[in-house]
Amino acid sequence: MAREVEGHVGVYESTDGGGKQFWGFHVGDPATAVTTMNSAHAEAVRLAIETSSRVRVTYDENKGNLVMQVRIEFKYICQSARYAACEMRPGG
Repeated sequence: MAREVEGHVGVYESTDGGGKQFWGFHVGDPATAVTTMNSAHAEAVRLAIETSSRVRVTYDENKGNLVMQVRIEFKYICQSARYAACEMRPGG
């Protein structure tokens, strides 16, 4: 059965379990532990950690909370600067 959890990543770990690389992370509050063997999922979660972004993870609870999809929501902040000519002249 597919389920979803959303929130910040609290734990990120990588393990070589018997020759197969897999990653585990905890998402949300209260935390839900999920795992993946897909390096693209792991990279998406690392990006979310580096940018302090929330993630929405779809996982299969019948397969030991195996990740099916990772989504990241980005919020962009626009910053601008305005420059004006100085009215003061040397000597005057």
